[in-house]
Order: sequence, then structure tokens, then C-alpha cells
Amino acid sequence: MPRYAYKCALCDREVEETRRVKNRYKRTRCGCGGLFERNMSAEGKPQSGELPDWTSVNAGVAPDQVPEANRYYAHLGVTFDPHSGNAHVPGRNRRKFLKLRGLAEL
Repeated sequence: MPRYAYKCALCDREVEETRRVKNRYKRTRCGCGGLFERNMSAEGKPQSGELPDWTSVNAGVAPDQVPEANRYYAHLGVTFDPHSGNAHVPGRNRRKFLKLRGLAEL
């Protein structure tokens, strides 16, 4: 399920929630009594100024290659799912990992 950002109309508190697409605009109450409204300007942006962690099917490996790939990319903090082979990449090393894999970021 996708994550959405919301901001309270009364106190400006910001939160992120995982919701079904059909419920993305459903308004809920904040602790102050105000209503949370979807904050599209905050969605998809890393909060700390770095790239967010990232999971990729395309940058992954075959499941039988996972142990070797985990060793090879350990210095970047990259791990591979043992069942699917999907790559989980920390945001701080995303560009280095893509360069090593010969992939381009779009």
C-alpha cells in the first residue's frame, strides 16, 4: 500500500500514513481536534535531505545469487531479499549502488 502525507489544518502537525488508494483523501482527526488533509507537496520527499531507502526488483538478483550479492554489496549496506532477490538499498548509497550495477537513475 502507498504512503501518503497529511497535515492538520489547525495545528500544522504533519504525519505519514499507509493507506489504500481508495482511502487516500479520507479525513481523520488530529489530537488537537483539527482535520488532517492530504499534503501532496510533502509526499515522496526525503525529510533529512538525502534519498529515501529504496527497494528495487530491477536492481535485484536471482534468489540463488542472494548470498553472493549480500557479501559483494555489504560495504554499501545493500541487502537482497532471500525469497525474491529484490534489492533493498539505503538512500545514502543509492547512486553508488546503481553505478556499480551499471544502472541509471531516471
